[in-house]
Amino acid sequence: MFCQYFPYLGGEQFLFNEVEYYPKDVSISVFTEHNSVGDKIELPPNFQIINEHYKAKSSVRRIVINYWKLILKIFFYELFTSPHRLRYFKNFKTHLVLLIGYLQKAEIISTYIPKTNDPITLYSYWFDEWATILNLVKHISKSKIKVICRTHAYDFDEAQVTSGYHIFRSFDLKGLDRVFSISEFGKKYIEGKYRKKIIYVEKLGVKFRGNNPVKIDMPIVIVSCSSLIPIKRVDLIIEILKKINLKITWLHFGGGPLESDILRHAKSLPTNIIFNYKSFVKNEEIIKYYNENTVDLFISTSELEGIPVSMMEAISFGIPIAGCNICGVPEIVNKQTGILYEKTFNVDEIAMIIQKFICLKSRDLNYRTEIKKYWENNYNGDKIYPHFIDKNLLNN
Repeated sequence: MFCQYFPYLGGEQFLFNEVEYYPKDVSISVFTEHNSVGDKIELPPNFQIINEHYKAKSSVRRIVINYWKLILKIFFYELFTSPHRLRYFKNFKTHLVLLIGYLQKAEIISTYIPKTNDPITLYSYWFDEWATILNLVKHISKSKIKVICRTHAYDFDEAQVTSGYHIFRSFDLKGLDRVFSISEFGKKYIEGKYRKKIIYVEKLGVKFRGNNPVKIDMPIVIVSCSSLIPIKRVDLIIEILKKINLKITWLHFGGGPLESDILRHAKSLPTNIIFNYKSFVKNEEIIKYYNENTVDLFISTSELEGIPVSMMEAISFGIPIAGCNICGVPEIVNKQTGILYEKTFNVDEIAMIIQKFICLKSRDLNYRTEIKKYWENNYNGDKIYPHFIDKNLLNN
């Protein structure tokens, strides 16, 4: 398994939802992209964390001598098949340096591949550079290897990366065995741009951990949960709340580089809105809050997403959700689960819609039952993860 930070805290916490479903008799090696330090969640005994960052790497000269044919093959393939072929002409040296670095890592990973005739699955949790590295491992290793990866949002959507494209994407789609998008949107996006049919939908999910208590005499509570970065547009939540006349407590879970800006902006909220900033907390604290306090709405104003696990958690408790009609969000936010609005929404109109929704529907027990049904049918981890693991990771 190849990740960015997992199992260290601060990133990919939602991957822990998947880990508990792996059979105990299967040996799993976990590689992290970043040399993480600090708190980490303990994994089952059959999980082994491998830190490959201190291993000696082959010299550039040796990599070029050993793999010049493969390097040329990859570049020619991108030049003739990629929708971004001109970038490989203009930035040849940059791409060459990256590819050599990936080959150095691929050699290191190859040393961990057991010398066996048994099939081995290399699983990248992201459709990022790990996917390219594992694709290279498949080319240079003599073992029987299957390479699969998930793709979430930024790792397929070119609008979410500063460069405007994903490097060596055509090569990856040719060499990987399967790519699993967490959304229908992701599948259609990749197939439409690259005309490849190895994209399948395998959703993320969460297990049942409680029901959100609905108490009529409790104050109105709105919750948001995201990093404080520009694309999340948390400042728009503040603008919406300014237009609502109800007495509301707004909780935000998550921090980030825009923290001081958001805290300063939140001071402009009227007196009927109480802001409770929680910053980064462990997932257990959010779950505990959902179990003990009535939550009337989970809200997001993000302009780019995959399908947020935070929304999956909310509907698993029967909490209504609200979000923008972007990327995979309409697959979870709909009339059965809450309020869907356009990315360029009018603040006054959305404030009025949310206020009316809270007054008429947010504590309707029948409506909340329908929300939980939608989670049960689409994002129940007890159904999703055993199927994904058995069918795609263990079935060689």
